[in-house]
Amino acid sequence: MPDKQSKEQPKGGRGIINDKIKKHQFKPGESGNPLGRRKKGNAWSDIINEMVDANEVSITITDSKGKKNIMQLEVDTNGKTIRHVIIFSWIRKAMSGNISACKALADYTVGRPVQLTQLTGEDNEDIKIIVEHIGKKSKGDNSL
Repeated sequence: MPDKQSKEQPKGGRGIINDKIKKHQFKPGESGNPLGRRKKGNAWSDIINEMVDANEVSITITDSKGKKNIMQLEVDTNGKTIRHVIIFSWIRKAMSGNISACKALADYTVGRPVQLTQLTGEDNEDIKIIVEHIGKKSKGDNSL
């Protein structure tokens, strides 16, 4: 039966953790991502969803010279949101012939069509791949 290995490992060598590597490893109980995942609400999609689901949005932007620019949008309809206004504007644009609006509405309602790709050889036959040689290339050998 082989002897138990000693707890102290020799320095250097394959598979041995040396001092240079060890000092960069995480200590027990220490996180590799101290700031953690972004809080919900800070991602682009969260902000967009929050704004389009609201009945009213008001944003004040102050530039470097101190000039304030106020952007405000309010939907004064019974329980409707900005999301409803956006969709309504898509419908109006689609009805007036705007192809981009038509495409957006179709994508959100019926979904994008599945695109099939078929690869065939001569006479619509399946493409056959023949592997003649598999092995290591020698240095300077550019052949397949």
